[in-house]
Amino acid sequence: MIAQHFIDIQQKRKPDPADCKEIKMKLLLAERIILNVLSFDLIVEQPYNTIITLSQSLKVSDEVQCAWRFANDSIYSTASIQYTAKTIAAACVYLAIRVLKKMPPENAVPTLLDMCGTDEAVLMRCCDCLKALYPNFDKQFLCRVCSKERKKEKESEQASRQINKQTSKQ
Repeated sequence: MIAQHFIDIQQKRKPDPADCKEIKMKLLLAERIILNVLSFDLIVEQPYNTIITLSQSLKVSDEVQCAWRFANDSIYSTASIQYTAKTIAAACVYLAIRVLKKMPPENAVPTLLDMCGTDEAVLMRCCDCLKALYPNFDKQFLCRVCSKERKKEKESEQASRQINKQTSKQ
């Protein structure tokens, strides 16, 4: 059936509406069977607590919000069924460190691996899975993803400079 679908696509044939309905019904049946096998128990551990723990141990508090965004977006990928919550958290923190460039990502890897009990290859595959959510990840896209954090930092620096100028004038 799948092979026939590819042949139809190549020959630009439109699928038969009756076949589409049959495929749809088979898909719904398969989904129901899967849910029954799982007893509708679809609880997935979330990476948020681990992100906080990792950021505290690495002393990278500025990266938490950016890592949190990666964790939120990870829901739209297959990461939660491929990797543990700790591995996803480590990947989110690693990507946040890489984006904000506050510390070399290589310095964080040993700590991330140690605390999450995974190896570097698995961590990098998880990072790749998360990066796939962003089509322009390596082309300055991430600067825009976390630009709010940088903008807030600049605004707070400017505010502190103005306060310092005002206090020095008095």
